[in-house]
Amino acid sequence: MATPTPPEAPEYSTSDLNLAAALVTAGHGLSHLEHRGGRCLFVFQPDTGIAVTSARYYTSNLTVDARAFADALRGLKAALHAEPVAR
Repeated sequence: MATPTPPEAPEYSTSDLNLAAALVTAGHGLSHLEHRGGRCLFVFQPDTGIAVTSARYYTSNLTVDARAFADALRGLKAALHAEPVAR
């Protein structure tokens, strides 16, 4: 008898730059950026643990390396200011 495959996690997105940097630093993969009417969404690859990491961020229970966080923040800011790429 075949074992049912668990459903794939949905994409996770946020417009919060600091949360996005924390998620990248925690090892969650950024898929792409979506520019919407002057705002930007950071869209992450499907990952079942990303909601837990996000909750830990918002409750001040997420610990990441400060240097890696600063690097991720700098990289995301550079991506924000880059020319939007058509998808």
